[in-house]
Amino acid sequence: MMVPSGTMDAHFYKFTRAMREQDHNDSAFVRMIDSIIKRSRFLSPLDAATFTLTKPLSASYGLTSRYLQRFQLQDLPLATPVYVHCPGLESGQQPAWDVNETVSVEPKGQLALRREEIPPFEFVQPTTQPSALSYWLKRNAYRFAIDIDPYELTSDLVGEARREDRGVKVIQAGNSETHYNLNFLVRYYPQLTNISEFEILIHEFAHVILGHLGPLRARNEDKRGKESDRNRVMIPDQMKEFETETATYMVERILGIESSSAELYYDYVAQESHWTAEWLRGFSITRVAIGVRKLCAMTRAVCLPESKSISSKHPLHTPPEKPWLDQQRDWPQNKVTRDDCIDYFTFEKQRRFRDPLTQGL
Repeated sequence: MMVPSGTMDAHFYKFTRAMREQDHNDSAFVRMIDSIIKRSRFLSPLDAATFTLTKPLSASYGLTSRYLQRFQLQDLPLATPVYVHCPGLESGQQPAWDVNETVSVEPKGQLALRREEIPPFEFVQPTTQPSALSYWLKRNAYRFAIDIDPYELTSDLVGEARREDRGVKVIQAGNSETHYNLNFLVRYYPQLTNISEFEILIHEFAHVILGHLGPLRARNEDKRGKESDRNRVMIPDQMKEFETETATYMVERILGIESSSAELYYDYVAQESHWTAEWLRGFSITRVAIGVRKLCAMTRAVCLPESKSISSKHPLHTPPEKPWLDQQRDWPQNKVTRDDCIDYFTFEKQRRFRDPLTQGL
């Protein structure tokens, strides 16, 4: 059984709304998000969302055949798997089994793991230091058309994301080079704590990756994109913030980063859902889950493959069509947004980082 990808957002909305009416509170949404986070230990966030929606009463991991073999398990005769994505197979799908619907088998080797070695169905222990992850976030930003710039912003802003032509980033490798069109600018306050800087970068990058500023490709090529991608720009600002807050919370939990984001996020959900049962309309769990996977990949030395919509390969020393990024560093800061830019500023983080920002001053 598998939730069709085209209906996942609608299914998620209907299910969480039904649970909200049944429980008479807003914990259903948080429980769903937390279950997706926990299952992301063995599944991609999108597959974890599929599993959680298909088996909402399950309180254990979903394991594919690879992990069943690793932990010396096999499925029970009447067990029903959830089919998740597997691009390497001809069918494009593979079964994932609920751990509670499996039994142990005789180990085939001394080094085989056992059922008892499966981690508890809990969050990853918060032991990861964010400074190293922030380093790779900055290094990999160009793969998603992002130029980053530590800059002392006006007023109380500590982070900003905008659509802006930032030229070309040239990466040379062997006898060829790749040109990346940088169509977005992310700026952040440079005197933040390690955890604050990481959260700001994740939050602002999420605005780009979730499509809140339009498709990754150049602005004058937007008509080539899907209508659903172009429409992401027009969702309410409040929903844009909620999606990015959700993505930030999920990334931190999946990577095991200790911060105060959990309590803040729970309060945020309670605040947003207080007024109406329709508060989740327009929220895309599909895009958030895919975005979380990309954001987590950006924290590693080996990142996801670049998007062909923003990159192109050329022979070594090919002049870029637009100025190199290094040449643009001498340009004056564009403090006024052009009329043809889709501008979006992030104010939500003022609440979270007001004290660190004041200490930095």
